[in-house]
Amino acid sequence: MGASITFAGADLIAQKVAAKQTLNVARFIFANVPGLDASLPVDRSAAKPPAAQIVYVHDLAEDNAGYVNPNQVVYSAQIGSDIGDWDFNWIGLETDGGVLFAASSVALQQKRRNIPPMQVGNNLTRNFLVAFDGAQALTGITIDASTWQHDFTVRLGGIDERERLSNRDMFGRACFFGSSLQLEKVNDVFQAKAGRAFVEGIRIEGSVSLPVVLPALPTSVWLDVALQRELNDVVSSWQIVAGADKADYQDSAFTRHYCVPIADISAAGVITDRRPSEPISDALVRHFAARNGDYEHLRARATTKVDVGLGNLPNAKSDALEDNDSEVLATSKAVSSLYKSICIQVSSLTQGKTLTAAQRGLVVADATAASFAVTLPAADASLGVVDFVVRRADNSANRLVVQAAPGDRIKFHTHLNAVGYPFLVLMGSGDWWHLRSDGAGNWWPIGRLDATPVGRPVVETTSIFQPGGYGALNGALFQRAEWPWLWDHAQKSGLLVTESARGGMEGGWTTGDGAQTFRVPEARAEWLRILDEGRGIDSGRRAGSTQAGAVVDHYHNVTYLVGNQLPTGNQTGNGILSTFTSTPPVNFANVSNGVGNVSNGASSENRVRNIAYPGRLKLI
Repeated sequence: MGASITFAGADLIAQKVAAKQTLNVARFIFANVPGLDASLPVDRSAAKPPAAQIVYVHDLAEDNAGYVNPNQVVYSAQIGSDIGDWDFNWIGLETDGGVLFAASSVALQQKRRNIPPMQVGNNLTRNFLVAFDGAQALTGITIDASTWQHDFTVRLGGIDERERLSNRDMFGRACFFGSSLQLEKVNDVFQAKAGRAFVEGIRIEGSVSLPVVLPALPTSVWLDVALQRELNDVVSSWQIVAGADKADYQDSAFTRHYCVPIADISAAGVITDRRPSEPISDALVRHFAARNGDYEHLRARATTKVDVGLGNLPNAKSDALEDNDSEVLATSKAVSSLYKSICIQVSSLTQGKTLTAAQRGLVVADATAASFAVTLPAADASLGVVDFVVRRADNSANRLVVQAAPGDRIKFHTHLNAVGYPFLVLMGSGDWWHLRSDGAGNWWPIGRLDATPVGRPVVETTSIFQPGGYGALNGALFQRAEWPWLWDHAQKSGLLVTESARGGMEGGWTTGDGAQTFRVPEARAEWLRILDEGRGIDSGRRAGSTQAGAVVDHYHNVTYLVGNQLPTGNQTGNGILSTFTSTPPVNFANVSNGVGNVSNGASSENRVRNIAYPGRLKLI
């Protein structure tokens, strides 16, 4: 069986609210819809069944509509035994404007007319409860539903009131158990703690902390409590409200509301607790037995340390971990501070998250699925000194950032920027940083996987990138906002030129587009040479500059033979010295003929024997 307000009904509610008009439900419609499955939810978009399937229409009497509470109204159809015969499996509510407001599906049922003596008829009563915000006000119903149904309202109301008064006699106007519903401020958000309380004899309980939205400060915060009808029951209802003096009142459904203050909040956000509370954490009998009293054998009023076997304990206490005194006891605050400093947790992340003090210890982040950021908790005095080791688990190309809270800084590469940086990057599987908060807005690196200085070129014996912060030494463009420490290094390197001046300075850094990017050195397929720095062998060179290949000045020896006079006449020949003509005959060196050439096995550059390894650049 299913029942629901139709989409048309929901639209009508909105229209009536906007126009400040009354919603009038005029009639019940009974129909026999072939093939209707009552176990399925009602089709809220369906229209009224066709006329051939409608078996009966029942006009609502004015007094057959009543309210249960301000948000619930009920309509009732009472059909006597003089009406029939028909079967039905669908019931609908229709407004005076012909809109199908709500519908319900049921198993096939019979309505029979009384035809003595052949057939005994049956009476049929069907109630349709509709719930939405402001239902009583929108429908204009002022009749309590109990007036047209046989009810025990008076009897049950008397029982409820006697129970409330009995509780009132025991707990008074208001009694809060311990810190129940105490207002507190957590991360700039006000909230009421979970717990139990009695207000004017009505028991209320919050299972979880409840956020409290306040209009403006300063203000007072109140608890508004009532016993309110809910369907066929009466339950405790409560809400937290803000304002000046709040008096008890009666709502439009004649329900009595009781208002008690729980806190005052100053303009600066300082909370003053106004709850009348008792340290009740167990059964009331046990609580009462622990109270002060003068009867025999009860020593609660005069109990001393000696009475409970703790006579040797000192009276002094301290929150400080630095105290070294056997006559001073450490408080729970001191124990908590020690716990924070030594307790190690292991957390695993696959998406962005803001860490808390409870997750101190090892945090393993896996960015296989997507890039994300791990945010450290605010390094303020409330956090104190806390350590995190953040380690990367995956070896994907996705960017994994460890960032400080807004306004905080991670104090690495302070030789480049004294205040540090708002984030760092974990690169490669196994890369890790050990960070420690100082309680003053800073995270200090205690250790990391690879402490090779930023910007240093290295040679690898593998083509993969090692974890720890390495990139290719390939002259690529980088974003300044994503690598601020590397850009600071480039600016302080003495090797920085504009992009247009890069020719001959490929081993240096460039300013990229001059605003958002910069370029790293290009060293692929190049020999590396130590800068002259005043020695005088390679003078005039700038760090990061390139140099073309050259051959040093040298000479070759040629062996020749001294011969006799050549015959007269013209004599020409090609040799390694020249092409010559001899006439008249002279004596000269007789040189073997030959043509000089470069061997086909020569190279386009001068080089020594070598091995090529990948070059890498330390990026962080």
